[in-house]
Amino acid sequence: MAEIHCMRVVIFERSESIGAGRISLPTLTGSSKASSVCSGEDGDFDAPPRAYFERWDWILLVVLLLAGVFPVVSAILAADAPKEDALMLLRYSEHLTQGYGITWNVGEKPVEGATDFLYMVMVAGVSKATQLDVIQSARLLIGICWIALPLLIFLATRLTLGGNLWFCAAVALYMSAGPGAKYVGTCFGAPVAALAAGITWWLAIELMYRKVTWSKAVGMGSSAIVLGLIRPEGSLLGLFILLAVLIKRPRRFGKIPIGFLVCFAIFGGDGTTSDIYFRIPSM
Repeated sequence: MAEIHCMRVVIFERSESIGAGRISLPTLTGSSKASSVCSGEDGDFDAPPRAYFERWDWILLVVLLLAGVFPVVSAILAADAPKEDALMLLRYSEHLTQGYGITWNVGEKPVEGATDFLYMVMVAGVSKATQLDVIQSARLLIGICWIALPLLIFLATRLTLGGNLWFCAAVALYMSAGPGAKYVGTCFGAPVAALAAGITWWLAIELMYRKVTWSKAVGMGSSAIVLGLIRPEGSLLGLFILLAVLIKRPRRFGKIPIGFLVCFAIFGGDGTTSDIYFRIPSM
């Protein structure tokens, strides 16, 4: 029964390839390859076959890129002053860029007033590197993250989950056409956190459906830490993602939690890294 199921996957995969421009006939010799795919790369469970990039994949990537650029540019051109909360955070970024540290008033001690700690630091870094003011730097950073997010969704669902080409593109396009580009004008860092969450999710489904490796486990832990430093609730989201992976891969209860938790212990999910700055008087 398993061999019949695997043979069906091979025939489906080959027939889809014909429509994408790569003509090849289904063969019974591919059943051994399909068997390894159907049973998962670690042999733990059934896994969807990986998709391979074809001509239409690259075309749709370009379409998604352009679909993301247009609303971001429009939002930047139509943007007014950032919202009040965002301006408060950007004040910390501006002082950090100028070398005064994370302070509300120049010359005072550092103040832990920026909720989105890593986003604030990233804006300061972009401003320092580009010589743009912090408002334009924030919009540039948010815009890049918003453009990248639909591309990540397409790549993850297509390459890792082996999803249908057009369905994956439709999901990514739906994300690109959403209201998230409005954050560019307001300077709220939600798209930056969303991209970090997307990277964590992609690595999670790689661990769920593909071969478990130390690099993926540590990568998921690292991206979850970045997410937690961008947004406080990101730490909880990272832990929930870890729990989902462990439920899916109970036989791999080794590399996954160790790699993840080691990163958490070293850098902290939310606050440990930033606390080092605020708790050491010399800084």
